[in-house]
Amino acid sequence: MTSRIYAPSSEGEVVEAIAEAAGAGLKLDIRGNGSKAAIGALVPDAAVLDMSRLAGVVDYDPAELVLTVRPGTPLSEISTLLADAGQMFAFESLDPAPMLGSDARATIGGMVAAGLAGSRRLTRGSVRDHLLGFSAVSGRGESFVAGGKVVKNVTGYDLAKLVSGSWGRLAALTELTLKVLPASAMCRTRVVSGLSPADARLAMARLLLGNATVCTLSAPSASTAIVATSAESMPPESPSATEENPFLRT
Repeated sequence: MTSRIYAPSSEGEVVEAIAEAAGAGLKLDIRGNGSKAAIGALVPDAAVLDMSRLAGVVDYDPAELVLTVRPGTPLSEISTLLADAGQMFAFESLDPAPMLGSDARATIGGMVAAGLAGSRRLTRGSVRDHLLGFSAVSGRGESFVAGGKVVKNVTGYDLAKLVSGSWGRLAALTELTLKVLPASAMCRTRVVSGLSPADARLAMARLLLGNATVCTLSAPSASTAIVATSAESMPPESPSATEENPFLRT
């Protein structure tokens, strides 16, 4: 078992660490704060590449809806930064640490590497759909860049979708550029109970085809009820057009 730990604080140090490990024939366990360490099989003889020191915001332009950060930046810090500017991730970020019994804070790099997203994935997509570009270091210790910092970027292969969800097997991420969106003006929760399975499916379908952006959609008891939390721009005093049964109207 190896106890070697690499803790780079720059992309150059990541290149050196991976090149050294490759030259020594070492396997690498790439991690941020270790919030997802309970997922997958352990590799006891792997050296640790700790990316938590490679943190911080590189560039954030709220007007352009683009955020560039380093992978070790805690997810909670980025969410606070976006909220202060009245914005949010274009996808629903997910921190699985509480479900895994971990006290570690999830990082943005770990979320991208794991390809995670919450229940809004159904309507907003996952992190892979909103990762515009990245910088990374390959297993040979070579740095490279893919994608860009604009939404309309069609140059070359879409490697952003390839590395998202790859769990660090393809490269160690050193910088990430993500699309963000204005935060919803309000959030409204609606519950419809006493539905048959067929009506529940119809209700969900009509909700998803409506104008509201679904934040959460769940079925506490699939044959009897659905719960939908939608983000809307409708002011609170405006009358709802879906009072009695908002999902089943024709």
